[in-house]
Amino acid sequence: LPEGGSVGDYVPSERMREAFDAEVQRIIADAYARVEELLRENRSSLDSLVQALLEQETLDETAAYAAAGMPAPAAPASA
Repeated sequence: LPEGGSVGDYVPSERMREAFDAEVQRIIADAYARVEELLRENRSSLDSLVQALLEQETLDETAAYAAAGMPAPAAPASA
């Protein structure tokens, strides 16, 4: 919300602002937990990618996916 906590003429109550804040915090905490889970699940791929980057400094997209042991995404269809 803008400074002062209002949008137009609407001024949310303290209880509503607390509910908004709690929901935002829940969304952020859920997203953070999911990112941590994904990083743990893909740790070996990340380590392989890091090793390849340390050895070669730069990788193109195909090499990066290969280093991580992942298939490269299909090229988008041209219109």
